[in-house]
Amino acid sequence: MSDRIEIKAALTVDDAGAITGIAWPFGSPDRVGDVIEKGAFATAMLPLPMLWAHDQGQVVGVWDQIAETEAGLTVKGRLLVDDVARAREVRAMIHAGAVSGLSIGFVTKTASPRARGRTITALDLHEISVVAVPCHPGAQITSVKTADQAPYPAKDIAPLENDDPNAPANAPQIDTKAFDEIKARLDRIEAKAARPQGVIITGPDQPERKAFTSFLQGGDFDRKALTIANDAPGYVLAPEEVSGEFIRNLVEFSPIRSVADVRSTSSHTILLPKRTGVTNALWVGETTARTGSEPTFGQAEIAVKEIGTFVDLSLRMLEDSANVEAEVRLALAE
Repeated sequence: MSDRIEIKAALTVDDAGAITGIAWPFGSPDRVGDVIEKGAFATAMLPLPMLWAHDQGQVVGVWDQIAETEAGLTVKGRLLVDDVARAREVRAMIHAGAVSGLSIGFVTKTASPRARGRTITALDLHEISVVAVPCHPGAQITSVKTADQAPYPAKDIAPLENDDPNAPANAPQIDTKAFDEIKARLDRIEAKAARPQGVIITGPDQPERKAFTSFLQGGDFDRKALTIANDAPGYVLAPEEVSGEFIRNLVEFSPIRSVADVRSTSSHTILLPKRTGVTNALWVGETTARTGSEPTFGQAEIAVKEIGTFVDLSLRMLEDSANVEAEVRLALAE
């Protein structure tokens, strides 16, 4: 069973838009070898949209009648020539012989393989399009009715009281040059908008990043590429990001520095008094004797220490190598 809409495709149309054709001939395969048997269109629901070249953005009419005959799937409908400009263009192309085919869009429900194709016995018909080259050579427009375009007789139209059929000699001439310029400008804008957009060339995405983006957009896709370990719950890990900045001037410090007490001294050692004992307060009654406390004290000696280092650097390297002195100073500052 296939879930994709397939395109298959005789056809006539009149000035009023009435169109008749054979959307699919029975008993013969199309250009890709598929054969649709009679009865496969039993579930088709009316009305069906009439598209131009299977473009869902260009609906040009509607199909009102379909019937399975000995010749094939016969369809009748109408082009919306009064309301849709594209429908009038399609009618003109059919009259000129530039377009003469029909093509069906459907989803296969039941099919069996055959030599160089399939035999389709059940399908869901979604739309029937007017095309220039149908998939089935026999899917053609059969008739186009012509509407009577004769004007109304002059006797049926009452003339106005001040209607003068003869134009005065001094009537102003209408200059259509400005309108022609506007029309030409609009044509240029329309042609520019129809140009294909430029292709943006980018480097290939990393597999993990591409899979992670697909997961965010649509759900569970390519889980192997999304995880970096055997993850039983199936969690998805965000991809790692490598920064383009080289860490050199940024030095990591211990968080203890934020609570440290910084003091300056001129001696080689510092003596800090400290308490070595605590008080012994106890729960007592109203008239019971209290016990005295004798806290003890001492001192802590903190020796001043120095940190030093040096870098061996030859005079030749210092003179010949660019920025070596700045790099050494930067390293020592860190």
